[in-house]
Amino acid sequence: VHYPDPAHRVLKQKLAEKHSVSQKQILIGNGAAECIALAILGLQPETVGVVYPCFSEYEQLAIAFGATINPLVGREENDFKPDQSEFLQLIAKTDLVFVGHPNNPTGVTYSKAELVEMAEQAVKTNTYLLIDEAFIDFLPIETQITLLEDLQRWKQVILVRSMTKFYAIPGLRLGYLVADPNLILNLQVKQVTW
Repeated sequence: VHYPDPAHRVLKQKLAEKHSVSQKQILIGNGAAECIALAILGLQPETVGVVYPCFSEYEQLAIAFGATINPLVGREENDFKPDQSEFLQLIAKTDLVFVGHPNNPTGVTYSKAELVEMAEQAVKTNTYLLIDEAFIDFLPIETQITLLEDLQRWKQVILVRSMTKFYAIPGLRLGYLVADPNLILNLQVKQVTW
């Protein structure tokens, strides 16, 4: 009978506590898909890097919002994971790069060293790196490698999480992204209330 809080204060507080980040680093969305769309809307990239095979909405949303796709295909002999040098080149020549970690549909994950190298390259080349961690909660806790605890080091990195999948609430679209507070503000102004 009551409208929900449009500022999502309680949920932001709980997520901030869970991840040891500031509430100003969190943006709640209608699923991970809205968070991905907000990243494209807020950042206005001309070119978007996509590593195939991947979640089809990276490409669909980027094209829908007028971006050109820079493709990179993972190597079959490496479980469809691209060479790290190719990945770094993609970051260098693109405005926004999507990486699934774990990737959908392959399940590929990246090491901490690989993720740090990607983040450093993103900062160096002024590229945004969106790491889609929608499926990370399905991994054993000891293998949940993320840049979350050091995120303040990389203002170009955006982490996207989904609550829809792990908590089995597909009818309730619920996701969030974690990033630099200034970046969050830039994305939030593109979001429709509720």
